[in-house]
Amino acid sequence: MTLGPLDLILVGLILFVGSALQSAIGFAFGLFAINALLLIGFQPYEAIATVIPCVFIQSGWSLYRHREDAPWKAILPLAVLAVACQPIGVWLLGRLVEIGQDRIRQVFGFILLFALVAQAWLRPRPRDHVPVGWGLLAFAVSGVLTGLCGMGGPPLVLWVMAHDWSSARSRAALWIVFLLAVPTNLLLQGLRFGEPVWHATGIACLFFPIVILGVWPGLWLGRQFPKPVLQRIAFVLLALIAADAILRSVVVDMFT
Repeated sequence: MTLGPLDLILVGLILFVGSALQSAIGFAFGLFAINALLLIGFQPYEAIATVIPCVFIQSGWSLYRHREDAPWKAILPLAVLAVACQPIGVWLLGRLVEIGQDRIRQVFGFILLFALVAQAWLRPRPRDHVPVGWGLLAFAVSGVLTGLCGMGGPPLVLWVMAHDWSSARSRAALWIVFLLAVPTNLLLQGLRFGEPVWHATGIACLFFPIVILGVWPGLWLGRQFPKPVLQRIAFVLLALIAADAILRSVVVDMFT
């Protein structure tokens, strides 16, 4: 993977927006940035390895700033389950890369679209207690999706939405999982796909200041606007990315 000056600018812009989104609504860094990087030519494991170190930095910084809201006891046992399921997703990704870049973008686009539809239609009623089984299912699926495509947030968002938690506590819960899941996922990606993953990780390190810079406008937006408004804006943006990923190769095939 060789990046020119324009490519570096695009990567920096993508990571900045992803950081701001996640700071504002608690998730969507991977949903946005990984699909956006695929659209500019990254391999899936390169996109994942570029984004997840930035998610680690963004989540860690945001969690530190909101550490008093973090529900560690509720999250830690389930986060272990999510991490344990990551190898399944990495194995699936290894099989997926054999089908070609255009088809990979479409698969990731469908995953993104499905995640958006699930979050739009499944509106769990907030309650004091959520059955343990739902937590086990949400975190297991999240672990598989994290290994497969780096987009493990949607099942966690639905689980968090089912709790009668404040916006700050909900976002902190998601940041805990993202913070804990990144190191193992990066290691698994590196062991499976080798040098391109470590090269992409090195590139990601160059953009850490950009990622940190994106936290401030995201947190500011999170305080200024109601969470549903921000979620609708994020939904439209992500839906456009999903549509482009799914339809681009179809349109090209029609006119060639």
